[in-house]
Amino acid sequence: MRVFVVVFSLLLGSAPIGLGYYVNNIYMNDDVGQAGLMMISVMFFLVWFILGLLLGGIKVNIKISVLLIHFVGIACFLSSVIQEDILGGYLMNPIGFIPQLYFLPMLKIAYNVDFFHLIHRMPTTFFVTLVLMMIVYIAGWQTRIRVFSTKGIES
Repeated sequence: MRVFVVVFSLLLGSAPIGLGYYVNNIYMNDDVGQAGLMMISVMFFLVWFILGLLLGGIKVNIKISVLLIHFVGIACFLSSVIQEDILGGYLMNPIGFIPQLYFLPMLKIAYNVDFFHLIHRMPTTFFVTLVLMMIVYIAGWQTRIRVFSTKGIES
């Protein structure tokens, strides 16, 4: 596998951190209401679908592609689990802040889908967010293979 594909996938997979920073600033300034946050979540999932659609043309196994694009998300999820379950709270530094920023753009939809939100644990909602991101990405990938490819790509 080419190094470029790995680095490119990791960089694209870390894009939600930047968007999360932007959403955090919007939320802290109270510039949008709940409907605005829902629109941001819907737009992010649409962009994530398009990302899967675009990367579906790369001749890489779909499992490897999902793992690479969501590697940062998996690391952020594991970091939040360690912080909340083992340390008892989130750290007040970038190690504690970045995992929360990663999931912030999708949090509104994930919280509405999360059937376990009665527990009020963020790692559970983060897990639902990560699964939704993977489902949307795979849906974009499969759409690329089925619609735009005549001979198909090995997956």
